[in-house]
Amino acid sequence: MRHTGPVRRSPAAPAEAAAGRTAGTGATTAPEPPVAPAAQRDGVGPAGEGRPLAGYFPEPQFLTLDGGPIWPLLAAGMAGAAIVALLLAPRAIAWGLGAVLVFALLAAVVFRLRAYGYYFHFKVLAFCAPLLLCCAAAGLARLRRAGAVVLGFWVLVAPGVALGEIGKTFDQLPLNLLALRDFSRAVPPGASIRLDVEPGGVQLWAAYMLAPHPLCSQEPLANTSYPHVPVSRKASYLLVWARPHFAQVPLPQAPFDAVGPPVQTNGEWALYRMNPAVPGPDTCSKLRVQPVISINPSS
Repeated sequence: MRHTGPVRRSPAAPAEAAAGRTAGTGATTAPEPPVAPAAQRDGVGPAGEGRPLAGYFPEPQFLTLDGGPIWPLLAAGMAGAAIVALLLAPRAIAWGLGAVLVFALLAAVVFRLRAYGYYFHFKVLAFCAPLLLCCAAAGLARLRRAGAVVLGFWVLVAPGVALGEIGKTFDQLPLNLLALRDFSRAVPPGASIRLDVEPGGVQLWAAYMLAPHPLCSQEPLANTSYPHVPVSRKASYLLVWARPHFAQVPLPQAPFDAVGPPVQTNGEWALYRMNPAVPGPDTCSKLRVQPVISINPSS
């Protein structure tokens, strides 16, 4: 997950803000008080629930291998089969995929050698290892009988390893969550939305879907390295996650600050107008608060 919207500038701390520039935007971020080092280096875990990543995932896991002493040999065989596929592919495709795979290998080694490089180590391999597997399968298919035998054995063995991982994961972007983009289009331009969503990965995704509007929360995601929405009670609308923790039974009542029936609902999410009598200022914003204002080189 990557923040692509504008972020808040802090005139009180120009040096720290300059160090926190967001790639591709040139904008800076409003710092919070320094957070714990673990939160700075870990961020939100791959499950997307705000839990920090605790360590490195084993490399064989990214290659549908079950570890053991011979996994490096099997990985080398995959690399060899991938090279066969790239040598037989059109030059533009071969150079493009080859460059990505070489970069992934180097980046994975660099992050693996660091004390706290496990987050980006995971990201690099999670995105690039499937490309290696596809190239290896294509290369084996070109080796005729021997390749067909190896490929058939791989097809029999790999699903058992993959199912063990799939059984512990879930869809981070179900259709009901993607439908929040329709909620966003139903709200007047410039109208603010309060996210009544538990702090975690789901809150981040909801903010991405509603990014065209000023956003806020009474309990934004904290203690991670991800930019989050500002704190505010008052807004024009409020969004409710009606099934926290993916409960089977939706919440039976509208939020205390809401007025009238839902403006939009899809069974899992509901958008309400906020009671204009709610006290306090509306401090929702399209800007995001950046918790990390410095990096400790020793970590």
